[in-house]
Amino acid sequence: MRATVRGHQGFLVMMRFLKLPGNFCRTCGIATHRDMTTKTLYQGWWGIGSFIVTPITVVMNLITRGKFTKLPVPSGSVRPPRDPGKPIFLRAGALGAAIPLAVIVVFVVAASLPDHSAGAASPGDCVNVTGTASNPDVKMVDCSSSDA
Repeated sequence: MRATVRGHQGFLVMMRFLKLPGNFCRTCGIATHRDMTTKTLYQGWWGIGSFIVTPITVVMNLITRGKFTKLPVPSGSVRPPRDPGKPIFLRAGALGAAIPLAVIVVFVVAASLPDHSAGAASPGDCVNVTGTASNPDVKMVDCSSSDA
């Protein structure tokens, strides 16, 4: 079957698009898909635009892989088919998929942390004011504290 398996490498400012077109049998296509998708999962996230391009590349490869799985098992070839190897998520490179998840978790946790600056004080909160009138140093403190 004629198909193209894609890959993506993200760099801080630039990105690189990879593709491997060819006539693939079932096992060679699955092996190529697994190799290029695994590399994309750990090389693809390292740029700003790559956070959008990498998932698109992975989905495009999943569509191509679906076509490979519909092919019959190869037989009677001049050379033996490639070994498909381990499934993608059993490979060490697949841990690269954790990168965007970690970034999302950091943003969610940072957004949910309370703001302890004086500007976040509400009526009923206790503060400690030190410094001069022109340059006050205002800190929120516990109301049971002697500094309140």
